[in-house]
Amino acid sequence: METDKSNQAVIRLPRYIFLFSIITAWLIPFLSRIPGIPLHGWAWFTDYLPGIGGLLFISGFNLIPGIVLYGVGKGSKRAPIAFWFAASAAVGFLLWAHGTLNLRSSSTAAIALAFIPIYGAGVVVVGWVIGLLTNTVVKAERGRVWLAGIAGRAVSIRVRSCLLHFKRLLCYKTTWQDR
Repeated sequence: METDKSNQAVIRLPRYIFLFSIITAWLIPFLSRIPGIPLHGWAWFTDYLPGIGGLLFISGFNLIPGIVLYGVGKGSKRAPIAFWFAASAAVGFLLWAHGTLNLRSSSTAAIALAFIPIYGAGVVVVGWVIGLLTNTVVKAERGRVWLAGIAGRAVSIRVRSCLLHFKRLLCYKTTWQDR
């Protein structure tokens, strides 16, 4: 977010909004598994890579929030902060949902792979509505930049708390089954 003295908005949509939305939605499920590798082992990550068919299945479903995020971005041309609120909400929810899903816990845990993206699409819409309300309430561009920074920091705080949780579990050498 750069400061600009002209009348142009300081908060902007990504230039290639389609690629941003799709790549974000496609990569997050896999990136969310990485912090769990030290605790659960490499199998924790490879559960999401069962083969080419499984990879296509997971990737296909995870495009749902990406497509919704793209649609929200197209509808946010006059209020780009709404897009960033939606993106922050989607990233935070998807990191949490995929990062805590234990596919080996039960035989029906894999059903969550179909429902997480659908819920993620709902989270995108809720984040967009909150962003639109914020855009109408906060009139000054400076306040919008401040709020966009808060939304970004909220996601980083959530990621950091997940990493600290995994670190704490590693220090005490416990597993999910011990809790």
